[in-house]
Amino acid sequence: MLVIKLLWEGLGLDFLLYLMGHSDISVTMNTYTHLGLEDAAEEMKRLGEIVSV
Repeated sequence: MLVIKLLWEGLGLDFLLYLMGHSDISVTMNTYTHLGLEDAAEEMKRLGEIVSV
């Protein structure tokens, strides 16, 4: 979940690719970007905040 949190905080994918030691961005994305129930709930909350503005 660290990579997800770092993405949410705006760190670049290229940096995370380097940090994780992967040779291809698809490895990083496929390994670390699973959407769980808590993640989905948080994203829906953020979406509500964006849409209500």
